[in-house]
Amino acid sequence: MEEITLWIMGLGPVVVNHQFVKDISRRNVHWTVDDTDIPLDPRDALELLYEYCGNKYYLFSKYMNQTMGNMMFQHVRQMHWRGVIRQVRDSYIIDALTEPFNIIYAQILFDLYDDSLKRCGRIHVISYMDLDKNQTVIKVKRV
Repeated sequence: MEEITLWIMGLGPVVVNHQFVKDISRRNVHWTVDDTDIPLDPRDALELLYEYCGNKYYLFSKYMNQTMGNMMFQHVRQMHWRGVIRQVRDSYIIDALTEPFNIIYAQILFDLYDDSLKRCGRIHVISYMDLDKNQTVIKVKRV
């Protein structure tokens, strides 16, 4: 994983995963930490994560980007559907919680297509990443 350093006023240089910086400003979905909206500006977002997550800010920034979505996509691809999978627009939501546990909750909808690109259904995927236990749970449900 490639890392970069951002200067945050009042904190100084803060190391962050480069993908977080890319994803944070171009997202059109809802991301929160402890029910607080995460700003689109990378520096403001990182400052907020640092404030809420303390020394675990880096882990939150690492997983609060495409990582959770990619994990859910790969799980569906390997375990549930061999055809074409397409994310439903604006369905990727991330909520991070720091009290009492450090957990990232993500959800996404995928449309499923057969080889002739005929829509065959939709899957709702929920994922929990427990940063304290380094454990991930992924649940899939047809809707």
